[in-house]
Amino acid sequence: MALTDTRICNAKPSAKAYKLSDGGGMYLLVKPDGARYWRLDYRYAGKRRTLALGVYPIVTLSDARERRQEARRLLAENIDPGTAKKAAKKASRLATATIFEAVAREWLANQRHRLAPRYWALLLARLEADIFPQIGSRPIVEIDAPELLEALRKVQKRGAIETTRRLRQTPSETKVCTAIDLRAAAAT
Repeated sequence: MALTDTRICNAKPSAKAYKLSDGGGMYLLVKPDGARYWRLDYRYAGKRRTLALGVYPIVTLSDARERRQEARRLLAENIDPGTAKKAAKKASRLATATIFEAVAREWLANQRHRLAPRYWALLLARLEADIFPQIGSRPIVEIDAPELLEALRKVQKRGAIETTRRLRQTPSETKVCTAIDLRAAAAT
């Protein structure tokens, strides 16, 4: 019997966790502490697996059913939904970790021991004032030369030619170092 919102709301916690089935392998797991989790049991490559679909009430019944359908579609294409979910999460984490500002700050932190404190602070101030507002929030793999050039031209229009020249060196060093690091991480 398919679940309804009323039946879900009336599900009370008990001494042991129990399941309320919705069909198609999907169920609501009700824990003793009252937490409710959407789960989907499926078979892939001859093995039984369980996919977490979300937490009720954040993920509603209709949302959970949509996620079940998406998982079934992946299974029909011979793709493990659990593996696909992990890959998407990893890609999201990697994209967040490769934001230009984060990479530039990490690069600067690594250079701190070899640069004079005054020069290091000057580099950071230049980046914070001129580059981070323009491209700091973008993933480093999406930043192309014209976009960086546009940010540098704004500094040049102020008449800060030497600052422009030095700023041009810093992001390119950061991007090259990051590209090497990302390739090395992908190889492992």
